[in-house]
Amino acid sequence: MEEVETRISSLEDDAGSQQVIREALEKQLEDTQWKLTDLEDRLRRNNLRVLGIPEGIEGSDKHRFMVALFKEAFLDIQQWDWDREIQKAHWFPFNRAGLSSAGASDPILDAWCHWGIKNIGDMHRKSGCKSFMELQSQYGLPTTHFFKFLQVRNFFGCHKHDMPEMTRIPLVEAINRGEKIGMIYTLLVDLQSDDMVHQNERWSKRFGKAGDWMGQSLAMADTTLLSANLKTQHYKTLVDLYYTPVKLKKWGKSSGLCNRCGEKEAEILHMFYVCPMLRVLLCEIEVFLKKITGCNVQLSAMLVLLGVMDSTEGIEPPLYEIRLFLFVAMAIFRLCIATD
Repeated sequence: MEEVETRISSLEDDAGSQQVIREALEKQLEDTQWKLTDLEDRLRRNNLRVLGIPEGIEGSDKHRFMVALFKEAFLDIQQWDWDREIQKAHWFPFNRAGLSSAGASDPILDAWCHWGIKNIGDMHRKSGCKSFMELQSQYGLPTTHFFKFLQVRNFFGCHKHDMPEMTRIPLVEAINRGEKIGMIYTLLVDLQSDDMVHQNERWSKRFGKAGDWMGQSLAMADTTLLSANLKTQHYKTLVDLYYTPVKLKKWGKSSGLCNRCGEKEAEILHMFYVCPMLRVLLCEIEVFLKKITGCNVQLSAMLVLLGVMDSTEGIEPPLYEIRLFLFVAMAIFRLCIATD
């Protein structure tokens, strides 16, 4: 009888220890699953990162909040099934140095479907974007936030040897860490007067020469006879282009070695991506010049000859060459006026 009691006691002790081990393993499994999900979310190329939203304002349903936000921001695209387009919305618990400040809220990542068919460029071209002031009034966005505007950013791949030297995050450091490089562009921006001063300072440092870069750009946009609203949207999407290191998911099957550097980089697109409004500006300039001269002026062909733009379809000039593009357009415009 004593032996049976001893065995029962031993089994109970073993069962208790096994319970502790099982609970620990369940906790480890839960943590591992969370990490895998987080990594998957970060690497998904269909992610949009939305900055400037205070934590907690989205309530318990982040997906519903983001659907409502995009419906308000893009009023003219009601035919989209937003609930199906946005798969999932979640906080991105990581702020890179240089992209945030102390006390700034984490961004929200939105996973999208059918990205190749319906992209953020189409959304911008086809819709009337609400201003930050309107969104701020509706959602209570803070004016003192580090970014001072709501930014919707999309990641695009490009080869590391195509990157300019000037970047917010040291490019050499990013390459040494083995990170692939992506480009980010701002979609919704609210430029205040202090932002204009700050932007001129940034551009002066970037181009190595002081000047009213913002005023010049807006003046050039004026010459294309763009409406004030379109001109402002163009500049808002243009000024805040910059590069940052991001981790990208592999894109398609292997396509061999790069013909420029010999590296096997099939997962990185060999292209630059510039805001869609740049195409609108180019078309507006061509139409305006045709009205004056009576002949077709293909600025894109000129830019290829000048080496500003690659002739390969889909490759467009990066930010530091857009300034040259605008000056060329301005020079052509003045030449047409002088010969008229």
